[in-house]
Amino acid sequence: MFFMRDPAASFHLIVVESAMHNAACCANVCTNQAFLPRIVLRIAAWLTTVKPRFGVDARTMPKFEEFTFLWVAYAIYQMVAIEREEDRLDMVAKALHEYRSATDGCGIQAYHRDALRKCGGNCPPGTKPRYRGYRYWCLVKHQFVHRYVCKKVLAVDPIADDDGYPNWVDEETYDTSY
Repeated sequence: MFFMRDPAASFHLIVVESAMHNAACCANVCTNQAFLPRIVLRIAAWLTTVKPRFGVDARTMPKFEEFTFLWVAYAIYQMVAIEREEDRLDMVAKALHEYRSATDGCGIQAYHRDALRKCGGNCPPGTKPRYRGYRYWCLVKHQFVHRYVCKKVLAVDPIADDDGYPNWVDEETYDTSY
């Protein structure tokens, strides 16, 4: 109910009505009993957004300051979420080609490496590029560069500094016998 209301009206309802207080009270009881469903975290997260939106910290309001179990559980949840994100970023940094599209300029990054489609060719598994799908321009654009690597089973792409210009020609392999 409070999650979908007009922001200006929602602060008034927090202060005057008891529905959000009752929800926070139930959430506090749940956290006291070591029961932490998603709605408990959502209530705590929504209450912490009161400060940036209205300039009042809900944790210090008389109605909500007594819910220490809720605030401690939410603080622990935030610390765990930060640690998970740091671990994920470390994992992505170790194998960047598995978590982002291989095409320069595409900008697509995935949370899980299986979210991107990988090349079905003969490239080495450690350098197998990934793309966001078969129907997108990033696969078509990078395919011209990558198919040479895929057929020759090279360790790296031969053209590392491709500027994306479609009429670009590698001068070392340019054949003038036509």
